[in-house]
Amino acid sequence: VQDLHMRSWYAVLGLQQDATPEQLRAAFRMAALRLHPDRQALQANQGAAEQTDTFLDVQHAHEVLSNEQLRAVHDRELQLHSMRSAISFADELHVSVMAPTHLDGCPGFSHPCRCGDTYWLPEQDLVAAQEAIVLPCYGCSNQILIHVTRSEGTESKTTTPAAKQHTSSQPHNPACNVPD
Repeated sequence: VQDLHMRSWYAVLGLQQDATPEQLRAAFRMAALRLHPDRQALQANQGAAEQTDTFLDVQHAHEVLSNEQLRAVHDRELQLHSMRSAISFADELHVSVMAPTHLDGCPGFSHPCRCGDTYWLPEQDLVAAQEAIVLPCYGCSNQILIHVTRSEGTESKTTTPAAKQHTSSQPHNPACNVPD
């Protein structure tokens, strides 16, 4: 099930995505002072439970955005969510479920489309892929989003956005003289 709305931790703190660490700290301090549960108890506001939830969101936003690795993951998730909103995918899958195959003697991976044709991913394009690839079906107008797994040291990491878009009317593989 695809989320229709993704929370941006930048929006929780009222920041732009390119906010500096200093802007992040300042926004967090202002929001934390305004929404802190102890302060709310002193003011005896109605809706204190809702403000406590908002305070917890502010804390989580600060934790995510002040950690470089978590912030990079959040940025990628926002980018993917934006891409999902802009493009309608017939399916979304990991490259590991695609079948290894050859097309005109060129190695690659395929996946059946519901129209009966096949999505084709040349091995060369998979090697060059950063995080995800958008593949068109060459028999209809469907597209699928293929996630690519990368290993960094001993840990395996699945990344998602920054998809490479295949736009030609035929499978692309320059090594096999298939036009782009």
